[in-house]
Amino acid sequence: MEARNFRYLFENTDDGIVLSGGIWDMRDNQCTNFAYVCGMRNKKEVDNEGHGAMFRFERNNEPCHIFILASFSIYYIKTLLRMLHRHQLRTVLLPYVSLQHRLALLQWYQGERKLEPGLAEFMEHPYTYLKNTGVENVYLLQGNGEVWRGEEHQFASGHHFELLDKGKLQTINEMEGHYVPVVKAGYIIENDWLFYFGHYEPDVSLYEQPGSIINSTIVMFQCPLHTGSDETDSVMAGKVFSRQKNCVPYFDIEEKNCFYKCIYEEDYTVYRKHKKQYREEGCFGTLTVGNVNMGRYLQEIFGRFYGVRKQIRAITISSCGNREYWNRQCLTMMLGEDLQYWVCGLDRTTSPFVISDVAVASPLNRIVTISEEYGYCFSGYLVPFEEDNVVL
Repeated sequence: MEARNFRYLFENTDDGIVLSGGIWDMRDNQCTNFAYVCGMRNKKEVDNEGHGAMFRFERNNEPCHIFILASFSIYYIKTLLRMLHRHQLRTVLLPYVSLQHRLALLQWYQGERKLEPGLAEFMEHPYTYLKNTGVENVYLLQGNGEVWRGEEHQFASGHHFELLDKGKLQTINEMEGHYVPVVKAGYIIENDWLFYFGHYEPDVSLYEQPGSIINSTIVMFQCPLHTGSDETDSVMAGKVFSRQKNCVPYFDIEEKNCFYKCIYEEDYTVYRKHKKQYREEGCFGTLTVGNVNMGRYLQEIFGRFYGVRKQIRAITISSCGNREYWNRQCLTMMLGEDLQYWVCGLDRTTSPFVISDVAVASPLNRIVTISEEYGYCFSGYLVPFEEDNVVL
């Protein structure tokens, strides 16, 4: 069966959510692994070797083809540096943050401590550091570029980003002291899959708050392409997994029974409504909004991601459900035609009012709370719609 297999794992850190996933296209035996990490605040005291970002991805030495450092915070920068030493990273995306603010964040964090290897060098010259460690593609994002509309010319495989306007780029290069190719948020098409990005700046007032110096956010939508009911047949399921489970986001091509084994042994939910004949596209996507302030940026996010709103199966709740970052209008603006999962990492700032808003807004809404003990997995496969290749 010439299937496109996929798996997304939502995991909790103590102040954010990690989304990691794998795509295995059996038609040409190509795999793409990706990871998106984003937290709510900077912290001086962190333990990255215990419960924390990317503990599932680090169980093996599998390559990570697309890594998104969605918030510029020490906790996740250290995760990126650790990943650079343990895994092959091909493409890295991160917000552009000025040299002044990077050094201020480093000074705040350092205090009397000895800095981890590579941290100071990364903070001074992130683009150069990543390129020198072997990352093939490095994208520092500022602002937003082309909007994804699903038009024919946009489906070309590759990386689609455009440089900042000449004046802005010149100003950045003068501040940095050398050329840094900062780009507008765009999209990547790889392995017949779309990774579509938006970039949103922080409130200026946050620059004056110790530990919250940098709060710029990358929002990401990802989903398979060519999923209309006349093109593909499919199976997709959602399952809770515990910390004791050996779930990983990537595919081991020699071990093909993860999906099948899980649905025989675990409770799970199957999604089918997107298969109706009138649907032009399926509903297999995720929208991760990181720590973006939805009160301030909801209209901009809705405008940028309007064209994919009916393909969103799961959407994260910004900043672990912190009420200050919430906007209940997103419940109507982002509502699709199918069951929609609102994923919230549990944190001391999680508001019961936010959870209640989501739960009562629609019977199609499902709350998924991610904790240190439990995560959530979406997985499935798509096959060409042919008479001898139909999923029952």
